[in-house]
Amino acid sequence: MEFSKEQFLKKNFQSLIGLTIFLSACANMVSPQGGPKDVTPPKLQSETPKNKTLNFSEKKIEIEFNEMIQLKEQTKEISITPEMELAPEIEVRKNIIRVKLLDTLKKNTTYSINFGNSISDINESNPYKNYRYVFSTGNYIDSLKISGTVHYDIDTALTKDVIIALYPADLEKLYQQKPIIYTSSSTGGKFELNNIKNGEYRIFAIKDLNSNKRFDEDELLGFMNKSVNLQKDTTNLNFTLAKQIPRKTRVTESKYFEGKILVKYNRKDDSINYNVLYPEEFKNNILVDKASLDSVSLWLPTTNFDSTQIQLQKNGKPFDTVLIRNFIKEPKMATLKISDNLKSQLIKPGDTVKLNFSRPLKNPDFSKIDLLEDSVKKTNFTVLPSLQNIREYAIKFNWDSTKHYDIHIKENSFSDQYGKANSEYKRKFIVDSSANYGSIIVKFTIPANKQYIAQLLDASNNVVKEKIISQSQVYYFNILSPDKYKIRYIDDSNKNGIWDIGKVDQNIQAEQIHYYPDIISTRIGWEIEVNIDITQ
Repeated sequence: MEFSKEQFLKKNFQSLIGLTIFLSACANMVSPQGGPKDVTPPKLQSETPKNKTLNFSEKKIEIEFNEMIQLKEQTKEISITPEMELAPEIEVRKNIIRVKLLDTLKKNTTYSINFGNSISDINESNPYKNYRYVFSTGNYIDSLKISGTVHYDIDTALTKDVIIALYPADLEKLYQQKPIIYTSSSTGGKFELNNIKNGEYRIFAIKDLNSNKRFDEDELLGFMNKSVNLQKDTTNLNFTLAKQIPRKTRVTESKYFEGKILVKYNRKDDSINYNVLYPEEFKNNILVDKASLDSVSLWLPTTNFDSTQIQLQKNGKPFDTVLIRNFIKEPKMATLKISDNLKSQLIKPGDTVKLNFSRPLKNPDFSKIDLLEDSVKKTNFTVLPSLQNIREYAIKFNWDSTKHYDIHIKENSFSDQYGKANSEYKRKFIVDSSANYGSIIVKFTIPANKQYIAQLLDASNNVVKEKIISQSQVYYFNILSPDKYKIRYIDDSNKNGIWDIGKVDQNIQAEQIHYYPDIISTRIGWEIEVNIDITQ
């Protein structure tokens, strides 16, 4: 009998459909219904050796839970104090944490392994929070504790994960070693440090940005002005974070490009002098450009040289040298470019128009600047050089908000010290009317013989206005764009008119910052009155 594919399919088609429906129905019948989400953290079952063991001499610790677990963010969450030279190996096997101690333990010392929030179950990552395993190599466990709060009003989010560190009473140890014992602050800057040995310490709050468990001079630091002799539990300690002035000025980077040596420092320092060691023709011919806070540009008299060495001096004493080797003696320099500080064609009343040249000028003739007021050329303006930036010049003129202005500098009107001429510069603008702005009027009441620095901050925390508050009276913050503002005032304790940051090596705290609690909204034509009484 001959096989027919068509007959086979026709005969079995109905059976195939029935089987498909049956299987589908079965699949629907066994569909899982689910249940409540597991929110229960793992439970501790046993510790070997037991937690808080005395005369500890083991090399291995096992911590068992009632379900399979994991360790998350070990580097961030797990800390061991005192820190060991050889870090222990910590691993998870199913439901057991195994700690293998590799270092030789110190005698009569209390150790604490703080797991933070690293322990959680496998399925839902429910954390087993703040678990600590403590043991002592002596016959007692150190039991003192301290607690308190870390503050940083400029950005309160940075008060979390700050290291609260105990050091020997000698301040130099802050720069030389890791802390004896430490903990990290939680949300809101709260901290508690346990199992401290009786003794005298310096206590610091360190915003450890690079996680090296040491204080680096570019990190925020809070400190107490003197050592503390801990003989009992201490609460309500407060630390205010602040930048610190590095103890010594040092060069962090130096590089050369087309006639300019850029020298970067670890801090602002206006007392540095530059002594050319060679070549002879560079001596007393270098232009110093202090355009930024922590760097200086040294403009050389020519690009045609083999090498130069410049000695950096403070108080007549050298502290570093900069050596530059020049491999391109005739660089293809771009034309001299002119820019300005205007963000748009509309400038605020009272703002100053500033011109910035890409390189220092040689014998500038400012009469070559064309200033037009409603297309009429004006000559009764002045051009003033900046005291800090040798490439910046301010144009002073009695601007009129009803007029239109043009500034035009033709090509080849100026040249730099290397003989390169400028490209053409044009700028059109008008001056806005003061009627389009608001004001905040602040009545300050301050204690006698005190001085403050009041700063008005915009929504991005940029300083918009600043005033010295030296007596109780009304102060005006005018020409404010419609926006939301904050007021902060700094205790100018040395009355130098600037905010002084901390200097831990001299036990000098940063000048305190205070914030007016309310956000102030301004509108066109509005005058908002605010009272700030600092005597209360």
